[in-house]
Amino acid sequence: MSDVGNKLKMLIGNYTDSTNPADIFFATMVTPTQIQLDSTEGPLPESLVIIPEYLSSFTVPIKGNFHGEDHEGELEIDNSLKAGDRVVGLSKAGITKYLILGRLQ
Repeated sequence: MSDVGNKLKMLIGNYTDSTNPADIFFATMVTPTQIQLDSTEGPLPESLVIIPEYLSSFTVPIKGNFHGEDHEGELEIDNSLKAGDRVVGLSKAGITKYLILGRLQ
């Protein structure tokens, strides 16, 4: 490879390293808030795992008209992760936090 090619390759590598790209990971839930990465031994501490609200138990307000009568209330949705669930997520290189994106089938 030419000298220019080597320098270009080095510049691209340095740029990629400096942007801290994100990595996709696959894991198994050990508890509802703790994961075991496929690529490591032993579960990760709960403090490193970020679980979005849509993968938890939450309530949403509902309002509607049924048979000519207005109704409102709350609907509880339990989409929480369970031990044994397979998940996919993102982790950013250089930062030890793991964001769960969703449950796998």
